[in-house]
Amino acid sequence: MLRPGTDSLGAQLLRPEALRDGGMANAAAIDKLMTKAGKEGAGLSEREEMAIATVTSLQLLKYHFVDNFKLSGLGTKTDE
Repeated sequence: MLRPGTDSLGAQLLRPEALRDGGMANAAAIDKLMTKAGKEGAGLSEREEMAIATVTSLQLLKYHFVDNFKLSGLGTKTDE
């Protein structure tokens, strides 16, 4: 879940400090959306859901391919 207060990777990447560090989204705006999403009975619009999905995707790409990239060794040539 991406709800505020959870400790999943997605929730961690959508915290204001992580968003500021990423530099790809307005941390205050996303924080407002996440707060709205966590409120009982307050639904997000389709556009708001798409914004959260886009920012989550960007943050995950940064996490996996910039911050924590590791070569697997597959597909590399070895000297014989």
